[in-house]
Amino acid sequence: MNRLGLNKVELRNDLPSGKVTDDLSHQQVRELAARYHIEILTINAVYPFNRRSEEVRQLTESLLKEAQAIGAKSLVLCPLNDGSEVPASETLGACATWRRCSPSMASTAWWSRWASRKARCVLHIRRRR
Repeated sequence: MNRLGLNKVELRNDLPSGKVTDDLSHQQVRELAARYHIEILTINAVYPFNRRSEEVRQLTESLLKEAQAIGAKSLVLCPLNDGSEVPASETLGACATWRRCSPSMASTAWWSRWASRKARCVLHIRRRR
């Protein structure tokens, strides 16, 4: 991949195994990324983040921990996109709720851009100092 100039990846949590890193430990993922000079940009995604529920909150927190453990820089948050009408205020309200709902999220992340209710929101991971 590096010979082609490809060194940034987005990992997904919707693959058949249901896991972001299959059966690799966090340490193994970090070591492989370092060995092959791969930068893990994001884990894609918390879906549907704009449906505020305990299940989505737990998914968000677990993926945030996973992102931190493997060195990912951000976590993608995707709004419901099954054709159901979701008011923009609900999606924006969900973004505000996730920002303040969890102490672990509040201390480890910051949020970026919103274009519309159909856009995805990115949760950026703060580096530990």
